[in-house]
Amino acid sequence: MSEDNKKNTVFMDNLFKLPFLKKIKNIKHIEIYICIIFIGLLLLIYFYGFGGKKANDQLKETASSGEIAFTSSSLYAKELEEKLEQVIGNLKGVGMAKVMVSVKSGGEIVIANSITEETVVSTDGESQNVTIVKTPIIVTENGESKPIILMEILPEIQGVIVVAEGADDTMVKLNIYQAVQAIITVPSVNIQVFAGE
Repeated sequence: MSEDNKKNTVFMDNLFKLPFLKKIKNIKHIEIYICIIFIGLLLLIYFYGFGGKKANDQLKETASSGEIAFTSSSLYAKELEEKLEQVIGNLKGVGMAKVMVSVKSGGEIVIANSITEETVVSTDGESQNVTIVKTPIIVTENGESKPIILMEILPEIQGVIVVAEGADDTMVKLNIYQAVQAIITVPSVNIQVFAGE
C-alpha cells in the first residue's frame, strides 16, 4: 500500500472512533434518514431560495418574452375594495363601510406578436416540416422598451362582502346591492351585505 492510502485508512479509522459518529453509525437505516434530510433541504432551497422576484418584475419578464402574463389579482381586488368603500360610504343612510372582494382567477395580458411561418420540404418531396415562430413586438418609448399590449383581461370576481353602518335598514341595504352591481358585474347571490356597528 502506498503511504497516502495508509494515511487515509488511519484517518478514517480514527474518524469513526469519535463518540458521536459511533452513535450515528449504529442507527438502523441511516441512509434513508440522510436522504430524507437532503431532499428536505433541496425543497427548502427550491421554494424559498428563488422567491426574491417581485410580482411586477415577473410580469415585465413574462410580457417581454411574448407569453401571456398574469396581472396581480390581489392588487385588482384591493383597488376595487377601496373604490367600493368610497362609493358605499357616500350613499344616504350609510356610515362607515368595509368591503372585501374575492377573485376566482388572475387576469391576463395578451401581447402583440409577429408570427413567421417556415416550411421545410424534404428532398423526397413528401414530408414537410412547418415551424411557427412568435416574436413579441417591442416598442421603445422614452428610452424604455416594452411590448405592445393588445388586450388586458381583468380577474374574474367571485364574491363581494360589505359591512356597513346603517345596512340594517332595508332600503339602505338595497341601495348597497345596486351600487355594487353597478360597479361590478356579479350576480346578487354573490353579494352579501351586513350591518356594521
